[in-house]
Parts: sequence; structure tokens; C-alpha cells
Amino acid sequence: MGAAETRRAIEAADKALPAWRALTAKERGAKLRRWFELMIENQDDLGRLMTLEQGKPLAEAKGEIAYAASFIEWFSEEAKRVYGDVIPGHQPDK
Repeated sequence: MGAAETRRAIEAADKALPAWRALTAKERGAKLRRWFELMIENQDDLGRLMTLEQGKPLAEAKGEIAYAASFIEWFSEEAKRVYGDVIPGHQPDK
């Protein structure tokens, strides 16, 4: 990824933040869960793309898709656990 692509990605993330921030934890979890499901549903196609791009064996590429998707699934479940904990600041007045 070059500088221009990186800049566009940062701008897109900045633009999406207000809408994401407005979602409840449950809504965020549902969106993450759907992302996980889409990755698993499209694992063959995504694996083929990785194989074409990187030259790695298809089985390995599909394994990487499943592995990456498992992190998204984990965070989708974590979104259900809103503990309300506040991490104290390093200064007593802040």
C-alpha cells in the first residue's frame, strides 16, 4: 500500500467514525458478526485471491482467512460484554 492509498484509508476511517461511534455495543457486535460470516462464506474466493496475489498454497490461504475471521468473531462476542469499567488516569485530577 502506497502513501495515497494509506491516506485514503485514513480519510475513510475518519469519515466512518461518527456513525460507528453512534452505534450501540449490540449493533457493533452484530456488524462484526456479519463481517465474520461474510469472510467464512467467501473463504474460497478470498483464498483464491490470496493464492493469486501471494503464490501461497490454496489450503494455507484458506486457513489464514479462517484464522483472521476468528479474531473478528471473538471481538463480535466481546461487544456483548459492556462492563462499564473506567481506567483511572495517571494524574488524580484527570
